[in-house]
Amino acid sequence: MTRSMPLLLVVALLFSGVASATTTVGKAPPMLGLNIIAGENAGKTLCVVHDRGKHPYLVVFVTKTNSMVEKFIKDFDTYVASLHGKGLRGFVVLHGAAAKQTKWGKDVYAKNKLKQTSLVTTRLAAEVKAWGPNSKYQTNAWFVNKGVVAKQWTAQCPCCSNMMKNIRSTASQAVSG
Repeated sequence: MTRSMPLLLVVALLFSGVASATTTVGKAPPMLGLNIIAGENAGKTLCVVHDRGKHPYLVVFVTKTNSMVEKFIKDFDTYVASLHGKGLRGFVVLHGAAAKQTKWGKDVYAKNKLKQTSLVTTRLAAEVKAWGPNSKYQTNAWFVNKGVVAKQWTAQCPCCSNMMKNIRSTASQAVSG
């Protein structure tokens, strides 16, 4: 099930509590401080909104660590790597219960030889809440381009939906165009 909503590109799995949506398509996203645990700039902290500026990026929040999420992360990384030369970056945020699974994240990164997706944890839960992921869906996905929110999708399962197809279609057109 794919659904377009006026929020950012972040995939949030079972996010507890729905925040009032402060992020809408066509507007700048709220701040999001990330601690990078694996990938490009591992060990560093950054604010994805500030550091990426006008460059396109995808952000994925996960609160579960399982084989379906691992497959989605692998597919996501393959896609981001295919457009890395055009400036696209991808971030998978281990959030909620998954935030305690940094070893799982590092193992997934190493086992799947991820190329361009940074696995991260968040500095502040309030920053995640400001993005407003919808807790009715297992996944919420946002795409940010030219410093504004371009698209958002939701799905119950990241592997059993058209989420990657929709991400590829929207982001590829924006990055290539």
